[in-house]
Amino acid sequence: TPTGAIIKPYANVTAAISAAVSAGITDANPATVMLLNNTTENITMAPGIYLTSPGTGTHGSPVITGSVTVTSSTGTLVTNHYSISNLRITAPAGGHGINFTGTAPQKLFMRDMWITASGTGTGDCIYMDNTDATSTLQIDIAHLAHTGTGDVYCINITKGNDSCFGC
Repeated sequence: TPTGAIIKPYANVTAAISAAVSAGITDANPATVMLLNNTTENITMAPGIYLTSPGTGTHGSPVITGSVTVTSSTGTLVTNHYSISNLRITAPAGGHGINFTGTAPQKLFMRDMWITASGTGTGDCIYMDNTDATSTLQIDIAHLAHTGTGDVYCINITKGNDSCFGC
């Protein structure tokens, strides 16, 4: 039975986040989800979850093949903090590596990330369209790359604010 311990890890990141939420994890009582191996899944974050790895975000760090969604529809900027660090993300073809969306105020911190997107006409490393004007994306050290044709962006912000240091 998975317990989240190193000798009994959860089968995937989604299972670890679900277990943390069931245990009462919130922004005031955060939990770290440590990714030790590559995974292929689409992940939806929860407030107070810090997704990371023991790597540095460059070659050799675990890779998430899929999309990571950060979305809040209730709460305040104080209760909706998310953190993603030391990971590599390969977005699905035509999809987003990070999908930062929702209607409530929220803040996403990212550090030491390597995100790649590809597609024809769509797909972004980071896509932000949160409708709350106080939502903020803060990036510190990131490598963003895209391939394909058409509107494929490293950072595509349609709504919200960002501050990027060392991108």
